[in-house]
Amino acid sequence: MAEKQDNDATASSKGTIYQICVGVSKCFEMRKGQKVLIEREGDVSIDGDQQVETKQYSDVLTDSHLNFWNTLVNWMADEFDDTKYSSLVLYTTQNFGAATRLKQWNESNTIERISILNDITNAGESRFKNAVSKDPSAKIPKSLRLQRAALATGKRTKLESVVSKYCIESATDRLPEMHRSICEVYLKGIENQSDFLNSLIGFVSHAKHR
Repeated sequence: MAEKQDNDATASSKGTIYQICVGVSKCFEMRKGQKVLIEREGDVSIDGDQQVETKQYSDVLTDSHLNFWNTLVNWMADEFDDTKYSSLVLYTTQNFGAATRLKQWNESNTIERISILNDITNAGESRFKNAVSKDPSAKIPKSLRLQRAALATGKRTKLESVVSKYCIESATDRLPEMHRSICEVYLKGIENQSDFLNSLIGFVSHAKHR
């Protein structure tokens, strides 16, 4: 079961600020002619380059964590054109769980990644079958529903395309560390770095709603 971002009422706003901070950081990485889009086709997008989903969570990334599977299924939606991007990035503050198969994800090729997905799904099917044997009214876990959707017959071509580009950036900086990193790396020479960055975040936040 996935935990919420934080156990306080500001979780949603913190997640939004985190997303914008990632967008600001990507702005400094842009090449000439590129533009960063926030909440257009996903959390943060750079046309022709990256589509980034940002997650600031306190729990670990496990085989069946909804962050991984929701992201995969969203990228497999018919209305999402993955051919516009060379990489699809799950950018998460989460560390990998001790036993997760996803630890090998980035180093695996497309066939190996699909095998990882199948192994995780088969394990989920076995757990659900065992749960039903004990309680016929047991409900299908959301993670298993997502796994079935991702591996559905007829989706193989899209699955291979998305999986080949799907990269997991784990254990990324949380909001305070990201704020400090942007100041140290990109705002050298600016006297009031924190105030400047806060103003920049405010500008980007306003611009994304236009």
